[in-house]
This record gives sequence, structure tokens and C-alpha cells, in this order.
Amino acid sequence: MHRRQFLMHSSLGLFSLVAMNRCKTMAEEIGPADNLHAKPEPFLFDMVHENPGEADFASAYLEPEKLRSLGYNGKVFFLFEAAQFGISWRNYDLSIYPDGCDEILWQEKKYAEITAKYDAAQRAGLAVYCMMDMIVLPRLIVDRYKSAICTEDGKIDIHRSKTQELISYLLDTIFKTFPQLAGLIIRTGETYLHDAPHFVGNDPILKGADSQIALIRLLQKEICDKRAKRLFYRTWGFDGFHSNPAYYLKVTDQVDPHPLLIFSIKHTQYDFWRIEFNPTLAIGKHKQIVEVQCQREYEGKSAHPNYIGKGLIDGFTESMGTGKNKCLRDIINQPHFSGLWTWSRGGGWSGPYIRNELWADLNVEVISKWILNPHLSEEEVFKGYAASLGFAGADIDRFRRIALLSADAIYSSQYSKYGMDDLLWTRDNVIGGVSELRKTFDRALRDNTGEKYLAEKSLGTKLWKEIETLAFQIQSGSEDTKAFIRTSCTYGRIKHEIFEMAWIVLFIAYQKEQNGNGDIPRIRAAISAYDRLWDEWRSLGQAKECPSIYLDTYSNGRPGVGESVNRYRRL
Repeated sequence: MHRRQFLMHSSLGLFSLVAMNRCKTMAEEIGPADNLHAKPEPFLFDMVHENPGEADFASAYLEPEKLRSLGYNGKVFFLFEAAQFGISWRNYDLSIYPDGCDEILWQEKKYAEITAKYDAAQRAGLAVYCMMDMIVLPRLIVDRYKSAICTEDGKIDIHRSKTQELISYLLDTIFKTFPQLAGLIIRTGETYLHDAPHFVGNDPILKGADSQIALIRLLQKEICDKRAKRLFYRTWGFDGFHSNPAYYLKVTDQVDPHPLLIFSIKHTQYDFWRIEFNPTLAIGKHKQIVEVQCQREYEGKSAHPNYIGKGLIDGFTESMGTGKNKCLRDIINQPHFSGLWTWSRGGGWSGPYIRNELWADLNVEVISKWILNPHLSEEEVFKGYAASLGFAGADIDRFRRIALLSADAIYSSQYSKYGMDDLLWTRDNVIGGVSELRKTFDRALRDNTGEKYLAEKSLGTKLWKEIETLAFQIQSGSEDTKAFIRTSCTYGRIKHEIFEMAWIVLFIAYQKEQNGNGDIPRIRAAISAYDRLWDEWRSLGQAKECPSIYLDTYSNGRPGVGESVNRYRRL
């Protein structure tokens, strides 16, 4: 992993020192009840979202000192570093766990690992939080009490009194076992068990809004009221709580505000795509913290430039003129806003796997420094970071131009102002085929906008070529940094040019299948370019600094763009 020391640009140096001194942990900022109404510094948390079931990342962001140096005041530990896996259930029912059983040995090892990580974060001056899925319980406990806690189809039911008793024991034991914790971050909607071999669980939201309200009230009582710890309740899920303002208010209006209860909401309306700013932000009567993914799982995972700092702070180009809250600057002074939670690394699954964190660093450092000092312009913060890389003079402007162009290039290459009905057509390190683009192609045929979609992809390639040219013009900075910038910009150009050629092949061939119209020579030329680009990408992948390249299959090995292109070769 490429390592570098962050050297503060002189224009931001004084601010950084002041910010580090004033950014106490939130546990220090809000103490007993007599101080609960004081205006605290914003929460500024970070989390490395590991790939479930895989080895941990090699990342500077796993080091608490790195976060503290950037002004962070809290660290969020990922799901499988959650306290729920390090506690003992023997005191709940001694008959379930005999001495020396596999479950006890696993738990004791996990306790030691979690304790060491929590202690290190606390020593660095960070408030310690963990994100945990609700509801996940030991398999042996669920087997013993299944009739009392589960529905007929085997789902653990949050509405049952025995389930609530188990949750009370779980939370009480967590805070007694891990006093380092300042609070918990609760996730519903998804349940990951990849690295939890002795546990079972499910989404507790079995009755829609009624389940959300019941769970929040239970957690508020157990975490905030009984133990004076913070509860960050994530709205993420698939029932509309996260994205629908009416649903959000239906739930949260039924929950009494509490100074230790904060709702955690992604800045995008759904998942971390380039779509509308989340309309549930800055509404209702509760405090909120904003989630930001810096290594974008749908957009290359920092294998190539993908700068979101400008768009997040001031609004993305495609959202201008909408008349809606569209950026952090619109909400940072609202009473709801309590801070920011960055995912510096990770999200999604699999690759690309990066060997240099530069493009993730850019997003993390600009966004975090601006949150702590929002009277600065985004450009001021950006240029301070660029200078810390050793860039000087015109190279700072070139680096900024690369970053700003990357935002527009990704939108043109991957999204569309004409509408995208298949946002999942590419993600992680995979590219879908016709099956993953069928709805968007049908829209294009219905609206007669097929050539407009293809023109967008052509514009994306043009922008990526400009990015690549700029990368090779940068002369200052370290040799490792320059090498990675050049390689990653070429990587971005190849990837998105493949997108362009694939769209030409797939859309025109699909159009021919649907209505008989299709330019076969154009398909043939695009296939030739597609093949050449894959050869170029595989060759680039041999460079030591190059991230892993994409697959031509789709998720879980399902047929993707490669199968579709091969099928249309026969035309």
C-alpha cells in the first residue's frame, strides 16, 4: 500500500491545528443532562467498510492516528468488529454453552480482537462506535427460544416480548463488556453473516413503519435512557424509510426527540449513485448525520479519478437549477445537521482492488476539512490538499481539472440525463449486458433517444481522453504519485471507452432485434474497438501500481457484457 505523510498547505495549517484542538470527542462535548442542549462541534466519523467474507483492506484509514490528524472525532467499526460478537451469553442461559465449546472459544478470541481495536481508537482520542445489524443473535440462543421469538416462517420478530428481553440483555452486556463504546450505530434492511459463523439473523422490519417505530423506541429506552449512550439509527433499507419523506416523517414523528438519538442518512436518495440529494435530510424534528461514501462502489472504487467533493459541497452539475436542497452547503446550518460520517474505504463487494488510496484520500480530506471549516470554499480546501501532494504552479490547476472533469465524465459515461432505469448495470468490478440494460434500452426506443444516449457515452470518452492527457502533463510531486495518476487516468479512459463501445453494440443490436433497424457495420466496428480496448486494459493491469481490472461477467459470475457482445458478433 502506497503511504504518504499529509503535509498541510500553509493556508490551512493554522486551521488544522485549531480544528484538532477543538474537536473533542462527542462524549466529552455532551456530558450530563445539564449540557445536553449546548451546541456541540459536528460529529465527524469515519468507517472502513470491509468486503464481507474477504481479508481486511490494507488502509491508512484503519489507523486511528490518521483519522485524528484529519480532525475526526469518532471511529465507526464495521459490522464484524461489532461488540455483539465479543460478548458472552453464558449468563443468560448457562445450560446452552458448555465449557470449551466452539462458540465460547470463538467469542473469547473475538473479544480480544475487538478490545484491542477499540482501545487503540480511544487512546487516539476518538469516540468509539460500532455498526451492528439488527437483529443478529447467537444460533444456539435462537434455537432454544425459537417458539417464543420467531414467526411461523422462522423470522426473529422484534414485536415479541421474549425478543425484546434478549435485545435488552444484548445491549446491557455490550456496554458492560465494552465500556469504550460511546454508542451504537444500528442498521436494518440488510443482514450480513459472512464472518459470524455462530450467528443467525434477519431484517426486523416485518411490519413496515410499525416495526421501525417499535424498534427505535426500544433502542432509545435501552441505549439512551438507561445507559446515557448515543444511538445512531440508520434509515437505510428497502421499505422507503430512507428515501421517502412521507414515510420518514410517519416514523420519526412517532418518536420523541432525544439529545442522544440521531438518525443517520445517506446523502443520496437511494444508494450511493449520482442521483438526487436525499429529500429526507433537513426535515422532521430529529437530529441527523449524513453518510458519504468516498470510495464509490458503483463508480470504480477509486481505481480512477472520481471526485465528489465539489458536487457534495456545492451541488453536482446535473442537479443545478432543480430548486431542491442539493448539497451539504444547503443543510449545514440547518438545526437538523449534526455532522458527517464518511466511508473512507469500501462498500459493495469484490473489486476493483486498489494499491494506492489517492482518489479516496482526495474525497475524504476535502470533505472532512470543509465540514470543520465551512466558511472556506471547496476550491481553497482542494488546493491545500493538492499542495500537500507536492504539486506546484500549473500542476495544481491540472490536478483540479482532472478531478472536476472526472465528475462530469463519470456522469456521461455511466448515467444519463435522459433517464436511467438500470442503475445496477455496472457495479463493483463487473459490467452487465443486455439483461441489465433492457429497461433503459426500452425507454430509449420508446422515446426515440437512442442516439442521444450513445452521444453521451461518446462525450464521456472525450472527457476521459482529456483527463488522460492532463495526467501525463503533471511534472511535480513524487514519482509514485505521478505514476499512479497516469496509470489510473488511463485505466479510467479504457474502462469508459469500453462502456461506449459496449453500448453501441448492445443498443443497436437490441434495436435490430426489436424493430429490424440496425447498422451492422457500426456494430462490427464497435466490436473491433471493444476487443482492442480489453487487450489494452489487460496489458495495463500488469503495472505494479494498477488496480485490478474489471470482469466482463456480472455479479456472482452471471453472464454480463462479454456474453452479450459475443452473442451479437454473429450478426
